[in-house]
Amino acid sequence: MSARAADTAEGVALAFPQAMIRPDLPRWINRSNVDSPSMLSAFLWYRSQCSESERRELECLYSIDHRGQDTILINGMRIRPQRIEDGVPSIPCTAERCERCRTLRGGYQFRWCSWKWMHKYMELVKLRKEQPQNLQNEIIQNIWMPGDDEN
Repeated sequence: MSARAADTAEGVALAFPQAMIRPDLPRWINRSNVDSPSMLSAFLWYRSQCSESERRELECLYSIDHRGQDTILINGMRIRPQRIEDGVPSIPCTAERCERCRTLRGGYQFRWCSWKWMHKYMELVKLRKEQPQNLQNEIIQNIWMPGDDEN
């Protein structure tokens, strides 16, 4: 799946073909102000305590990796950045004109959101103090909350 597809409803449909039947499944939030480190941390927190069947359902979630430099210079030392294994599959960014890839800034995106780890995400965002106050409302509008669509 291309990174561009992941930024659309098509990306959700490809990752979760049953998404229209199961509105409780995670959604990809197509907003650049989603705090990927906090979202990934919240997801990993949730995954560490959920049931085995829930864990299997979440195996199709992935992060998007941007191209970066092979080595970086820090305090006169050449460092080779390496990804820390977190058990989350990753796909390379294939977005046309991606600024992060074009400038070799690197990094990743993890914008999968669910009400199951939303409270942990907001807790982490608050700690990082990097997101606007209204982000919670924007994200909540994009995911199904229990009780909203039960009939």
